[in-house]
Amino acid sequence: MESERIPIELWPLVLEDMVRKTNVTATRAIDGLTPMESFLNEALPGQDNKPDLSGERICGSQVTIHIPQERRLRSHKFGPRGEAGIYLCMEGSQIYTCWVPSRRKGHQIVRSANVKFYEKVRETELLTETEHDVEPEIRKNGAPISSRPQSVTEQTKTPSPQRSEVNNLQHAEVHNPRHGRTTTSMTSAKLPDLRKEVITEPKTMTEALQGPQREHWLRAIHSELRSLLTKGAWRMLDRTQAHNKPLTVKWVFKVKKNEDGNLDKFKARLVVRGFEQQFGFDYNQTFASVAKAATWRILLTVAACLDWEIEQMDVSTAFLEGDLDEEVFIEMPEGLVEYFDQHPEDRPPGFSTEKICKLIKSLYGLKQAPRQWQKKLKETLESLDFRQATSDTAVYHNPTTGVIIITYVDDFLIMGSNKEAIQGYKARLGEIFTMTDLGPVSHFLG
Repeated sequence: MESERIPIELWPLVLEDMVRKTNVTATRAIDGLTPMESFLNEALPGQDNKPDLSGERICGSQVTIHIPQERRLRSHKFGPRGEAGIYLCMEGSQIYTCWVPSRRKGHQIVRSANVKFYEKVRETELLTETEHDVEPEIRKNGAPISSRPQSVTEQTKTPSPQRSEVNNLQHAEVHNPRHGRTTTSMTSAKLPDLRKEVITEPKTMTEALQGPQREHWLRAIHSELRSLLTKGAWRMLDRTQAHNKPLTVKWVFKVKKNEDGNLDKFKARLVVRGFEQQFGFDYNQTFASVAKAATWRILLTVAACLDWEIEQMDVSTAFLEGDLDEEVFIEMPEGLVEYFDQHPEDRPPGFSTEKICKLIKSLYGLKQAPRQWQKKLKETLESLDFRQATSDTAVYHNPTTGVIIITYVDDFLIMGSNKEAIQGYKARLGEIFTMTDLGPVSHFLG
């Protein structure tokens, strides 16, 4: 355990693994039976009580733990899908307890069933290969000796069937004279055409309005401002009327794509810099739940088995539907003056560039915005005779029609066997909120 640098506070988990292995190891003291088998033979006579050792692993082995999709950052599409760790013990027959030293204290113990083991590779060997650039030993005749351990070489030469994200690659052997070993490169695969124009998402309004997609971003900005003004998101006040320090705002730009990866639309969102808020002054409670991954996966499976209808809807500017309980003030958004110049009919009486905005509706970025939206959504669905599930508060069920609504912030999945009832609820929700009907579900990110 010391050689693997396992902290002493984790040794009880290692001891637990040792005790469990002892209980499933045959011993002469009880005629070649295992302690577990002997116990079960008395408790459950007449059954095959031999322990299943198919899941047994070597304690201290190097592992790679799969990162579930719901835990990955959406902004890091090409980020790692696994994290390195050390196996400590097993729970049940499929759950492995591992230590991940790269995580912060208090979150280093991970329990997962999706673990890949490297039982023949020592940590020092992995460090030699991945963290240090070590020159290989050279024979007298000049032939280099590969510094890669044999077990790792075999794994890299044989593509794992689990790595199916990229298929049909043509491999070519390439000799690296510096490292003295042969590596494999990937060439001419059936990969997406990366030569297509890549649309960069601007970080600021200035960058957006100076780029090649200026007209697209300008329309997106005006669309967002028009929506905010239509919803009555704020009221203009003199700066002296603010009871709290006005928060600053910024524009966030996003290129939205459809399920095929093709361009769908340009999206501009005005968000509040919520990190400037002070607890007790301009926000209090912030918690808001979303549908658990296990919940919507189970419900989608049930719907598929029972051949239910599954419709999808999206709430446009969902957080604007929530009403604020606190007084929150913001600085005048960038681009509002120019919008009023092009749309004078929307300019409020007595408008001045010196004024500030008192928020009436929740804006994206506010700490309490998700909670206020969920509060409004709960009131609305309960008025339609939906009941909130006790096991997952982001799921609602109508006991009369049997229709189920799964909510994930502003995304809805409406499912059930009663097609007419589903269409009726879609129409009713469309009257209450500004929504986009996406029709039968084709993809759901969750």
